[in-house]
Amino acid sequence: GRLVRLDPASESINFAYGLSWLSIGDPAPAGAAFERILQVNPKNDRARVELARARVAAKRYAEAKKELEKVLASELPTAVEQGVQACLKDLKNRMTRWFYSGNVDFGVLYDSNVNIGPDSQIIHISPVTVYGTRITELQLQEQSKPTDTAGFYAAAGARSLYDLGEPNDWLMTADAALYRNWLKEDDYETGSAQAGIGAKLMLDRGFLQLPYRLRYFEYGGDALAWIHGFYPSYAYAPARINGISLVTTATAELWNFDALAGRDGYYLSLGEIVRKSFAGGKYNIYGGAELQYNHADSRIYGYDGIGVLAGVDVRLPWKLNAMAEARFFNRNYAEKDLLAPETRKDNQYIFSAGLLREISARFTITLLHNIINNDSSFELYEYERNMTTLSTSYKF
Repeated sequence: GRLVRLDPASESINFAYGLSWLSIGDPAPAGAAFERILQVNPKNDRARVELARARVAAKRYAEAKKELEKVLASELPTAVEQGVQACLKDLKNRMTRWFYSGNVDFGVLYDSNVNIGPDSQIIHISPVTVYGTRITELQLQEQSKPTDTAGFYAAAGARSLYDLGEPNDWLMTADAALYRNWLKEDDYETGSAQAGIGAKLMLDRGFLQLPYRLRYFEYGGDALAWIHGFYPSYAYAPARINGISLVTTATAELWNFDALAGRDGYYLSLGEIVRKSFAGGKYNIYGGAELQYNHADSRIYGYDGIGVLAGVDVRLPWKLNAMAEARFFNRNYAEKDLLAPETRKDNQYIFSAGLLREISARFTITLLHNIINNDSSFELYEYERNMTTLSTSYKF
């Protein structure tokens, strides 16, 4: 500052002065310094680029765009020109209020137990007496035994963001999604549709998201359920711990079943996931836990529980991504089923593994396999299920 006062027309002193102010995050005096340079030498493109940078830091995007366009009018080395064009593209994104994205997916699937049939053909029950005969077990009917099937599915999703005020501050969000499968055993075909709206607050090292969604499910061609849900989440990456990010999630849902009124109720959950990245995001590991509570009109369906998860994903050569995840859920039900030997308790294990191949920036192919094993105190709910999908996805 003393040198500027001694020689206010010096380009080199003003340039150093402007860079110093930018380095400590104050764009106003930085911009004034670069303006003084351009008054002396309007052809100093480097100073004009730095003036544009100061305008961006001050969120004066239209002025920054104007300065960069002046720079592009000059003859520039190819690398410099490409850099300026990249800055202009970034400015366009900052000045845009609407942002859109979406995906279209197609795939084939195999399900080893589409009807979630029990492992055992003999189900032990709480003893009942019928016409003087004491019954302690039931034979599983043929239609309730595990049924495998294959088929294909299609899905699509769309998302939008609208900037409410200052760029990267509050955003309005909206999303919609559709899913439908077609199976060899068409009695078990499923479909779903959802639409959501919410708000998102962008923070220096994370974001807060507050979405509401309405979801509709159908099963075997008939309406199954409507679910209203609020799904807040908070993501944060601590500045002092490199490669660590934390995501806190919550769920509050209202369940309304068409034919299974006893399952109507609400569902609550609270979870935390910690993720660690290595080698610039090439390798990632994560783990977390979740508390669950489901209140159902019929208490035999209501439960409280806890879940834990751990996973890894790795970027491999040839544009391959590999991922694996394990989950465990323990659920204790509120009331004994009439036929159950005791109040139901379930331990559920889920393992997923997959491989994704990037064909292009927008087009991917994914192979995914899921194993679900449910261990229950009531044999009617003990089952194993294997599901495999091979899908293609196009993002826009």
